This record gives sequence, structure tokens and C-alpha cells, in this order.
Amino acid sequence: MEDLKSVIPAILHRNLGKIEKVRSAWESIGWKELLSNTFPYRTTSSTIYIAVTHPIWKNEIINNSDRILKKINKLTGENFSRIIVDVNTSFFQKKRSSGRENKKLREPLTAEDIRELISKIKSDRIRSRLTSLLEKMEERRKNGQP
Repeated sequence: MEDLKSVIPAILHRNLGKIEKVRSAWESIGWKELLSNTFPYRTTSSTIYIAVTHPIWKNEIINNSDRILKKINKLTGENFSRIIVDVNTSFFQKKRSSGRENKKLREPLTAEDIRELISKIKSDRIRSRLTSLLEKMEERRKNGQP
């Protein structure tokens, strides 16, 4: 059985990597209207979750899901087989009202963001272990390891 220190970084890297690849591919799809009204916010091994501003965009994605999946799979090297679409206007309303993009939702967490989250953990033992894991992950990335 693998220990927690080796499992968590691999899982985090794999899942964060997938959503980053999907978001990059999403921008390459080429529908300008689609980009401003949709946002891929989560992935699993076979599913992409997309938030949309209006039910019309939900229908657009569902009607073109085969084409979208084919293009995303080609661009990411993944094998997604399903898209789940949520109408979530609150995310887009906040984005428009602020006049800028919500970077915390749009971009992957940085090491600094993760450190800030870890600092809020009350348990010294857990905080210390997570800090150690983060440092090991950063070292592996510097050395070109996954």
C-alpha cells in the first residue's frame, strides 16, 4: 500500500493537469461567443463539467458535444467521453460586474495560493505534512518529474 505522501501529489498533479489542458483546448475551439459564455470548471477521468451563462449555451454544447469532445481529446491527449453542462449565471455576473476575470476560478492554484490555504489549517501536524508535500512537489517539478 502506498503512503499518503506519495499518493496525494500524484492525484493533485493529474487532476490539476487535466483541467488546465481542457481550459487551454477550450480556448482553441474557435467559437468566440462560446468562450465568453462558457467555462470548463472541473474534470474527472471521463467527464468535463462546463458552466454556461444561459440555457441556450447549454443546448449549443449538448448539440455539439461529439465534435467538442473529439477536438478536446485530440488537443489534450485525454479520452473524455461525456460533458455535463450547468447553467450558472452567478459566476458570469460576478465576472462582468467586477470588470475583470475572476483569476482564482480561471487559473490553477499557484504554490503561493496553496501555501496561503495551508497556513489556515489549525492542526500543526497536518499543516506541516502538507507543507512538506508541497515542497517535494515543487522540487520534482524543478527536476522535470511529474
